[in-house]
Amino acid sequence: VTAEIETRVDRKLAWQVLSDYGRWSEFVPDLQVSRVISQPGEPIRLEQRGRIPWLPNFPLVMITQVKETPPKSIQFLRVAGNVRSFMGEWQILGKTPVRLLYRSLIDPGFALPPEVSIEIFRHDAKVRLEAMAGEMARRAAAGSKPD
Repeated sequence: VTAEIETRVDRKLAWQVLSDYGRWSEFVPDLQVSRVISQPGEPIRLEQRGRIPWLPNFPLVMITQVKETPPKSIQFLRVAGNVRSFMGEWQILGKTPVRLLYRSLIDPGFALPPEVSIEIFRHDAKVRLEAMAGEMARRAAAGSKPD
C-alpha cells in the first residue's frame, strides 16, 4: 500500500505529530490504543490496538519496532500481534509545506480474498494520512492563535 497527502505545515510540526505515538489514538479513527512500551534508551516499540470497520469481531493487535530518522522518516516492523506481517514507513517530503508519504507491506494472515484485504488496508492508509494531516493542521492553527 502506498499513499500520500499534501499538508500546509512545515517539517518540524509534521515530525512532532508523526512521532507523538502516544496521542495517535486521539485523532486516528479506529485506533483505540497507541503507546510506547519500550524503556528509555531501548529501540522504540509501540503497542497499537484498533479495529477494522469491516471486521467488527476482529480486534487488531500489533507490536511494532520503530526506527526514527528525524525529521525525515519513521520505519516500522511488526514484531508481534495478530497480523502475520507488517512493515513500512512514513516519510516527510519537502520543507514547507510538506507531503506525507505512507508505504506498507502487509500480510494480514486472516482468511479474506486478497482483493478485499488490499481494499481494507488501502482505506486504512487513506484514513491514517487524512487524520495525520488533519492533526497537523489543527496544531498549526492552535499555534498561530494569540494567547
